[in-house]
Amino acid sequence: MCATPGISKSRFTEYLKCPKLGYMSCHRDRYGALADPPSGMTKRLLAAGTIVGRLARERFPGGYLVSHVLDPSAARAETEVVIADPEVADIFEAAFARGGLLSRADVVHKVEGKVVDLIEVKASNDYKKSKHIPDAGFQIALMEEAGVAVRSVALMHLDPAYTHPGGSTYDLAALFLSDDVTAEVREWVVTKLPDLLAQMESDLAQPDPPRVRLKNSCVGDCPYYRQVCRPEAPAYPVCELGGNHPKLFAELERAGIKDLSEVPKDFPGLKAGHLMRLEAVERGGLLL
Repeated sequence: MCATPGISKSRFTEYLKCPKLGYMSCHRDRYGALADPPSGMTKRLLAAGTIVGRLARERFPGGYLVSHVLDPSAARAETEVVIADPEVADIFEAAFARGGLLSRADVVHKVEGKVVDLIEVKASNDYKKSKHIPDAGFQIALMEEAGVAVRSVALMHLDPAYTHPGGSTYDLAALFLSDDVTAEVREWVVTKLPDLLAQMESDLAQPDPPRVRLKNSCVGDCPYYRQVCRPEAPAYPVCELGGNHPKLFAELERAGIKDLSEVPKDFPGLKAGHLMRLEAVERGGLLL
């Protein structure tokens, strides 16, 4: 067993995406040097998220941005002061912590006293239940543990029908849509969160990361794939077949196929590009 590190919202969502990724993200002292640097695409997505977050804050004029970024304790203390300030209606990047759990909220709108609305901003055209509901659920559970009552939860995202009028300004009222997800988030907190947190804490206390099945998304999305997961995989793991074909990958898994050298060329669902990769495997060629 090893000491359990703190669990932030980002670490929790990474764990939901892949328990092994969540483990290594929490134990950066052991695994950080094995992560590949962010790709150009990842950097562009992060930059876009920063821009969308800034534009979203402009929807709440007069809001207060918590200034402490790297010091969670100071950020939490600053948040407590601002929540108690009747002159401040909206708080950006409010910090909450309880029992080793940490989170920062995009927008906290104060209703009355310590009753608030949580508004999470997403740099996407809609919200994904499997990803964004747990994200918000983790936060409201922590906020209410910290003594702040959450009246409602909204996911604010870009309107795909919005057209930029030109120039340097945006019509912020038209740029964003907001979906009330309070009921869905509260149901998730009751039915899912306790077991997930217990499992994550158990996994984090182990000396080694949990073993997980490689997925197609591992190849491009995970910074640990090349140096950690790939060396432990078969010579030609099925996840390197390429393309976004969840049904095909599910059928390959169901058939017990783990290596591309085992894939029959007449396997249902294979595309022309897949066949080219299978031929490369036959010749011993490199796929990446």
